[in-house]
Amino acid sequence: MQFELLGDFHAFEGDRRIQIRSMQVRALLATLLLAPGQRASHEYIADRLWPKGDYNPTRVRSCCRKLRSYFPDVMPDSNERRYCSLRVDRTVVDYFRFEDKLELARLRQGADRIGTLRDALAEWRGEPLGEITGADLSDERQRLDQSRLRATFLLLDELLKVDTSGFNRELRPALRRWPADQPLLSLELRFLASTDGPSRVRQRYQEWTKLHGAPDAKLERYVDQLTRRSVTKPAQPGVPRQLPPHRAPLAGRQAELSALSEALLADAPVNTGLAVVTGMAGVGKTQLAQHWGALCYPEGLRMADRATGLAAAVELPRRAHNRVRCRWLRGRVARVAFRASTRRAPASVLTDPVVWPSMDGRPPCTTPPPPAERHRRHT
Repeated sequence: MQFELLGDFHAFEGDRRIQIRSMQVRALLATLLLAPGQRASHEYIADRLWPKGDYNPTRVRSCCRKLRSYFPDVMPDSNERRYCSLRVDRTVVDYFRFEDKLELARLRQGADRIGTLRDALAEWRGEPLGEITGADLSDERQRLDQSRLRATFLLLDELLKVDTSGFNRELRPALRRWPADQPLLSLELRFLASTDGPSRVRQRYQEWTKLHGAPDAKLERYVDQLTRRSVTKPAQPGVPRQLPPHRAPLAGRQAELSALSEALLADAPVNTGLAVVTGMAGVGKTQLAQHWGALCYPEGLRMADRATGLAAAVELPRRAHNRVRCRWLRGRVARVAFRASTRRAPASVLTDPVVWPSMDGRPPCTTPPPPAERHRRHT
């Protein structure tokens, strides 16, 4: 015995097709085959066989007797009160074979999964429950169609990973059958993103929304993800080191302070306005330079930190040297801002570490002189 539900409804015994003349008996057989456990109440059956009529248990029992006459080995001799049931093996019903193969495919990967899904979909021969009229089997048809859609989606999703040409061939008929299905649209958009780019994704999405309305929020987010341009954000540098708090007075450094003043403030023709402070780490080079700048340039001290690739205008107010206000700038903007902040008053530039900054936007010197801080006078 064989029963076919995934297309025109047929029943076979061997190679012989069983002719069921009564449309109600056909509908009853299909209803019981698709009912949970192949068992259904009389009310459940009557709602499908006579959707516009009142429930009549006599009519249901009459249909059950006729069905038993066609399939005595499938229909029990007696049923539970107000219930009808069938006894069938899952291998004789094409829908059950389809479901079993679909579950098997979920446990497989790659080519094995694709082959199993193709075998499952091969059970389908057309529109489900064909040639059954007069009964309301819309719920059953919808359930069968959703199972077919689920298997088709799984097949397409697997093909998209390994065989884009096969995916494209299978996608066309699927979209014709389920044009408004959002999961299928998501697969198509993913394919277009990999072949035609974000603009084609957006175009196809707009065409779909005009025909079928706005999709759910999940699909909208997915489309935004596919169409978002790949922007390489510049690496964010670390926060440049600021000047340490000024600690006054500075004891024991009068000779060094005088040497800096002589080197940087003298009006001699050979004065370059450049001084290098050298010494071991931690001996107080930055403190010395900062203290000298605070004494000689009460209008403020500017610090250029090229270790992070930034030029930083650091202002030290006259009466609050330990409160630092900063603007972090880059490139040409840094040059303009620096000149604007120093054009009306003398200022000193402290570079720490030793790479000498380029205030005109050029890259810093790649071979800086050895160690420590420098001062350059700007007037």
